[in-house]
Amino acid sequence: MKPYYADDHVTLYHGDCLDVLLSLPDESVDAVVTDPPYFKVVDEPWDKQWDTADGFTSWLRQVAEQWQRVLRPNGTLYVFASPQMAARVELQAVEPAGFVVLNRIVWHKASEVINRGNRDGLTQYHSGDNERIIMAQPVKRD
Repeated sequence: MKPYYADDHVTLYHGDCLDVLLSLPDESVDAVVTDPPYFKVVDEPWDKQWDTADGFTSWLRQVAEQWQRVLRPNGTLYVFASPQMAARVELQAVEPAGFVVLNRIVWHKASEVINRGNRDGLTQYHSGDNERIIMAQPVKRD
């Protein structure tokens, strides 16, 4: 697959993540920094393509298995996740795919209360606008 951009330090690909990942050799990547869909957080079709949270995490686990395959043993994974889905992403996708979680980073973007309308009966998030970043490393392979 042809890179979208490349220089001496970084190579970027643009495409369906599974297609791109499947085109990469085993243990060929130093870091994966990814911001996958959050599952029904953004009002866009790409964020609503799964019927259930379990369907979403099942898909993400397939992707995570490819992250595990392409990362070098000392590589690092950074996965962005919504506060509502971060625990599921970690426990149902990242860890089962063969990663050990090193850190759970909270990226605070604002300090005010955010009103994003009604989601599951909630009208406000009291912690301000933030995202979770799961930092993980592949478990040693035999």
